Amino acid sequence: MGLTPITISKYTLIVKSFPPSEARVKSFRLSDFFRTEIHFYNKVWPKLDAFQKSKNLPQPFDSIPLCLASHIDGNNDFIALEDVGYRGFAGLARNACLDMDMTLFILRNFAKFHAISVAYKDQYPDEFQKIDEDLEETYFDEKFRKWYCGAMERFNNVVKDAAEKELPPKYLKKIEEIISEDLFGNICRLLKQRTKLTAVTHGDCWPPNFLLQTGTQELAVIDFQLARVASLTTDILFLLNTCVDSTVLATHWDLILNEYYQNFIEVLAKLGTKLNMTFDMFKSEINMFGLFAFGMCNEALMGCLIDEADVGDTDALEVETPLHEIWKIEPITDDKKRKRLADYLKHIIDYVLI
Repeated sequence: MGLTPITISKYTLIVKSFPPSEARVKSFRLSDFFRTEIHFYNKVWPKLDAFQKSKNLPQPFDSIPLCLASHIDGNNDFIALEDVGYRGFAGLARNACLDMDMTLFILRNFAKFHAISVAYKDQYPDEFQKIDEDLEETYFDEKFRKWYCGAMERFNNVVKDAAEKELPPKYLKKIEEIISEDLFGNICRLLKQRTKLTAVTHGDCWPPNFLLQTGTQELAVIDFQLARVASLTTDILFLLNTCVDSTVLATHWDLILNEYYQNFIEVLAKLGTKLNMTFDMFKSEINMFGLFAFGMCNEALMGCLIDEADVGDTDALEVETPLHEIWKIEPITDDKKRKRLADYLKHIIDYVLI
């Protein structure tokens, strides 16, 4: 994927386009991900943004950069977005561990983002159904089993190795049970479920997709290539289990979830929707979708922990290649990194997959 800054009038743009390597485009199914992101910007977010503006929402959610042009035909796709870097925004490092204050700051923003689509679903169910149809699943669908499961098997081996070396035996046993019961298929089925908390979700809540403006409390959220309609808890679980320091999670788990929940309910009320849901019901859905976090965060954490040298030169691919042959996915030898992965595994088993 190419990123080219271009200045037009008062805007400086980032133009995302296919890389020159056709083998890379096919190996990573980039046309599918481009289509999802373009649909999000052209078909989904305009509806949700117009909805929040129609409600005169105080402090509206404005953390999504402008999309100024796009094209989609499967061959020459591109999307031109406002480059917020020129306004002083910078991304978090991919190995970032958020402290309590930053965790709550990002969660409050996501509570607002999620509340807009839940209220829209409540008040315009037919229109929300169209959104559901426009955002096709890009990862966990049976048609992608062959594409993804080789890599997932490698991720699972790394996870088992970390659990065996860093945690008591009961954790490895639980992980082996989860993996043996068709993890991929179970996540596919889970994401098809529609609940009171079904919303438009970002889908890829790891550190590089959060940009912070220097000297302010402003957030920009980028990269909607994995956007999906699913339980909003999938975003929360993804964020907490890839970005947040494990000590923060272990010490403040209920407080963190309650902060999100209270902000979410408050914004919903301002948008004219009352959700018949208690905090305990919200926590139950967190547990219900924990399997998604286990499957998806394994990959995301590998992305946080892997060395740049192990990513490989994907533009050098000459033929379409399976993911597990492109990524170097091997047991973690660095003690500190392996401990971070193990801490995540312990947390998700103790607090989510209970």
